[in-house]
Amino acid sequence: MIRNLISTLTDDELKTAFSEIQEWQRTGVLAEGVVRDIHRKYIKKIGYDDPTSLIVVEKEFLYEMACRFAKD
Repeated sequence: MIRNLISTLTDDELKTAFSEIQEWQRTGVLAEGVVRDIHRKYIKKIGYDDPTSLIVVEKEFLYEMACRFAKD
């Protein structure tokens, strides 16, 4: 479900999301942006906001980035 949402993002949106995640890890604050937008869509689809849902979304973002941008 989350993968489907994230897979529709452009490369530029994924790069923006990566910057947001880096800032979040550095400061402890996740700004409004691509990651929060996907998180809102995800919790709307599942019908509730689990305390770990934002971490799940982060993991899926990082997985998509690795798959899309990894070089052999």
